[in-house]
Amino acid sequence: MGPIEILFDSQKVGRELRAKAAPANAIRIYRGLEGFKAIEPLWRELIGKMKRKGYWHFYEWYESYMAALEPEPEAMSFCALFDGNEVAAIVPLRKIRMRFWGIELGVLEIPRHAHMKLKDIVFPECFRTVRNMRALISGLLQKNLLDWDLMVIQDLLPDSGALALFKAAPLPKFLEKMDRCDYLELATGYPDLFGKLSKNLRKNLRMANKRASAAGQLSTRMVRNKGDLEHALQVFLDIEASGWKGARGTRSAIRFDSKLVHFYRHMIARFAEMGACEIALLYLDKHPIAASLGLLAGETLYALKIAYDEAYANMSPGNLLWERILQHHTAKGEVKYLNFVSGNAYAWHKRWPTFHWDTYRGYLFRKRPKPLALLMVKQFYRWTNIFLRRRVSPAETSQN
Repeated sequence: MGPIEILFDSQKVGRELRAKAAPANAIRIYRGLEGFKAIEPLWRELIGKMKRKGYWHFYEWYESYMAALEPEPEAMSFCALFDGNEVAAIVPLRKIRMRFWGIELGVLEIPRHAHMKLKDIVFPECFRTVRNMRALISGLLQKNLLDWDLMVIQDLLPDSGALALFKAAPLPKFLEKMDRCDYLELATGYPDLFGKLSKNLRKNLRMANKRASAAGQLSTRMVRNKGDLEHALQVFLDIEASGWKGARGTRSAIRFDSKLVHFYRHMIARFAEMGACEIALLYLDKHPIAASLGLLAGETLYALKIAYDEAYANMSPGNLLWERILQHHTAKGEVKYLNFVSGNAYAWHKRWPTFHWDTYRGYLFRKRPKPLALLMVKQFYRWTNIFLRRRVSPAETSQN
């Protein structure tokens, strides 16, 4: 592998170290806010080469994260792999100290937050060669760049670049299922989709529409215009804070966390510039009773958040809103999939005829005593769980 090049360092902002020659592969590390700004044109060049991309791949997503949620922006590193003169991959990483069963390790991770559900690196399919993946792993193992014991990558879809890199890495590793990602297929139209609903859901939708009609007139707004999205976001935040997440409940609504408010405002403004943000609002007469917040990428609408006014729970405003979102997008035809982003934690997804992908968490261990000790512990727990499950035979299960 060619020489490693550090272009930006948080301790030496603006100082650029240039390689004397362009190697077949090179790693360049862009650090902190200045490095993040410098890597923007490379990031956009790379995004343009991705066949399948989600909102979590976009520069605007990480820009919002860096502006609002990252506690130490200057500690962030963005590792760019070059294949000759072309950028081939970008890996956003942060280094933290973590304890696992009393073992303290230096951990590299793709930035994670409760409001950042799916993750990946920016690694187009056309660059996922064995040579490039080996070069990227070799670069990340250089002590003078990012000294680490354990790399944790999580919330990965099966076709993600990070999972492909994980599988190719010549290091001790541990992979586990983490969650699921539910989605609906819309290409066949709403009548076909409605026919796949359970009898109970079809009945509930008819009853909910009947109750709503008796109470007033339902109307829907699909907001994408940048000038209207700020107001639509405020409506969403008000609805979300009106129920159990509000002042009389857990106070877990977005509006009670200034950093989250900043994150969503920044993210919506940036994605709106691409025409890739949509907030759907359901009104009863002129009163908003439900709202959803989504991002568009390719032929998929990703539903990040939904909220409804619990005072109208008897008419199932959330389901009424989903019904109208599905009717709207199946009629327009530009959206082929509605992705719920998450899965197992939300039983209401199962009311709809969803498909799903499993999501994964992977651990890469450096060949050092502490990381390898952690690997042994994790393997012990895995095999113990398998053994205990096998101890319960089908006959014993049927008798209980």
